Amino acid sequence: IDGLLVQETETMIAAGKANRKVPMTFVNPGATVGMAISCSDGTVTGQRKTVLNIGTSTGTVALTPSTLNAGTTVTIAKGHGIDMIWHGSAWILLGCDSASQITIT
Repeated sequence: IDGLLVQETETMIAAGKANRKVPMTFVNPGATVGMAISCSDGTVTGQRKTVLNIGTSTGTVALTPSTLNAGTTVTIAKGHGIDMIWHGSAWILLGCDSASQITIT
């Protein structure tokens, strides 16, 4: 690729369901203690989903995908994010920017 790769994004400011067809979701929990969001199963093997907590307070983001390969919920601290890939039957957590800033339960 010669040039910029720009993905479609969405921004969530209230609890709810992230759009599984939008590759990147920015979540701003605002002044709340935390915010819960969900994500439906992917539609195509290899589909990517990135979730970033862009909040300015200490609020966390609790992401609960319909099907997560290891665990049920990923909690993301302020200023951090995760990247997942759909492998046909579950989301697999590919990585995060700081392992000490996420929790998988």
